[in-house]
Amino acid sequence: MWESVKCVQLYCEPLDLIHIVHKRNLDFFDGLFHTSNCVIRECFGLLRRSRRFKNLCNEYDVAICSESLCYNVFDMV
Repeated sequence: MWESVKCVQLYCEPLDLIHIVHKRNLDFFDGLFHTSNCVIRECFGLLRRSRRFKNLCNEYDVAICSESLCYNVFDMV
């Protein structure tokens, strides 16, 4: 059952710690983007203006669509 996954993992390069942290941050920000809580949504609006968020978006070519944040950390490794 696991043989096919092991073959794929052999050819995939694992993410280093920095990319894992960035991916987790982007996943968290995507969750904030989708929340129905108006307070959290307003906080995310303030966060979007921060330098840290803008640098992260520039590094991974994040596109903020009407539905979600579009990014792919794996392409930047």
